[in-house]
Amino acid sequence: MDLFAGRGEAFRIRLFLFLLVASSSVLAFQPEEYVAQSARGSNEKYLDDRDAGDCTSPANYWTGKRRLLLQETGNATGVGANGRRLAVKDGRLDPFNGFRKYKGGYDVESKHYWGSVVFTGIYGYALAAIFLLLGVILGCSSYYLPPCYKRKSRREVIHDARLVSYCQLVSFIVILLTIVPLAGCVALYIGNRNFTREARDVGRTLTGVADNATDTIGNITAAITEALQLLKPYESSDSTLEIANAKTRLTNDSESIQNTVSENVGTFNKIITAMEAALIVVTTLNLIGVVLGTVFVLWNRRRIFSLIVVVSWILVVLNSFLFGLYFVFNNVVEDTCDAINEYRKQPYNTTLDALLPCEDLLSAQDSVVDIAKDARNSLIRVNNTLNSLNPLLGNTLKPLCEQIGPPPDYQYIGSCPNTTVTVGDLPKELEPLRCTINDSASCQKQNKFLTASDYQQVMAYATSAQILLSAYPNVNKLTDCSLIVNTFSEISENNCGPTNSALRLLWISFLLVALTMLLVIVLWFLLCYPDKKGNSRRMVAPQEIDLPEWSTLQTK
Repeated sequence: MDLFAGRGEAFRIRLFLFLLVASSSVLAFQPEEYVAQSARGSNEKYLDDRDAGDCTSPANYWTGKRRLLLQETGNATGVGANGRRLAVKDGRLDPFNGFRKYKGGYDVESKHYWGSVVFTGIYGYALAAIFLLLGVILGCSSYYLPPCYKRKSRREVIHDARLVSYCQLVSFIVILLTIVPLAGCVALYIGNRNFTREARDVGRTLTGVADNATDTIGNITAAITEALQLLKPYESSDSTLEIANAKTRLTNDSESIQNTVSENVGTFNKIITAMEAALIVVTTLNLIGVVLGTVFVLWNRRRIFSLIVVVSWILVVLNSFLFGLYFVFNNVVEDTCDAINEYRKQPYNTTLDALLPCEDLLSAQDSVVDIAKDARNSLIRVNNTLNSLNPLLGNTLKPLCEQIGPPPDYQYIGSCPNTTVTVGDLPKELEPLRCTINDSASCQKQNKFLTASDYQQVMAYATSAQILLSAYPNVNKLTDCSLIVNTFSEISENNCGPTNSALRLLWISFLLVALTMLLVIVLWFLLCYPDKKGNSRRMVAPQEIDLPEWSTLQTK
């Protein structure tokens, strides 16, 4: 399969947050077309007016073309091809498009987006390449330098007072500078811990919204099943086909949401675990390399010095590369958080659908109509029965409150007027009219106008309507994407800031460790290799000093 292909591929959540993730390969891209400035300059006012229009209806967003979040402007006016001004970002170079500026929006399925954002880490990659090349050059050059452990006699070393002072000064600087990469390693540990905590919290939040959505859908389908069971003796399978299909659609939507989020969050957690382990290993190696290198140099354990230098230099290259990589992660998370803020305003038909598709929930709109239609039909049947009884009772029977409006909107009515009776109070209204037998003539003689079978049928319709009405608000939560919008609001408010801070701390720490380790290695060389006279620049222990005898000094 093509690396960039497949919307259902695991990278839909990679690098999100992080991921977020981290999360990290490239999916199918959808090229974005842009219209020239001259072609849309005259329409700018119209586009702006359209942007300011009603954003509450899903129909206003469902245009068939995906809206790009964080969309770059195609010209100085800042109006993109779809007329939206969405968190305009500075242009980034796109290596997949001849290093031209990337003017598209946030889109995890576009290789151009990933190419442009990965290229923002060029400074780290360049430093790593330079340090690697420099290390190879120094490694080859060191072959011609005198070995550290081949030095002249102690007497030649210790009698040079200036050399001793020089070594003491350099050793002090080495010890002082060693503190800096050690502090950087501590910062790496703290940043890694904070980032991992926030990333896992995001994963739990995404899992929570999926569970919430599936539980809600489960309650709705259970209500539909119960309503169908009540109506089964009185309705044919054809008359209940629409609501049965609604149940099937909701079940499929539930499975789609659960599978999408489970796959993405599972991959996301694996990436976060791998990143956490890698950071711990790199931080530990940094600590070991800096400490052992300094100790071996100051204590004259120089036969292993070359190995320590090689390992430490590799760590310098690795830290430089990770500086660039985590700088990219930081940019991805910032883009994602900005996209989430845009998504909260207009949650339909956006490029964030690849992370948590709202259109899967939007498809429940048909189910809402079917449920509302069936509930309204049941209420109408009950009212028809009540209307037929009213003339016999002198029009004293209140009509049943129809809490579902007429087609095609089928709007839900939350409160009922005082002149009507609610479904819950219907048994009290009908109890005086209820007859215990099915002989209508005998029942009418007792002023009981509802036979036992008629009463059961009326209550079956009323109960099924009440069940569907109770489920109706939950269905609306799905169709307006409030579950997902609320989830992204929670991520934006609780996780975006701490995650960005943790990533910023990580890439700054990697840069600091790389540069200070490089300087420390240079100072190691100054302490290790001989000077022009062949004297080794090292600290001299007091017992090594060969002082002249006291009698010799007295004679002189």
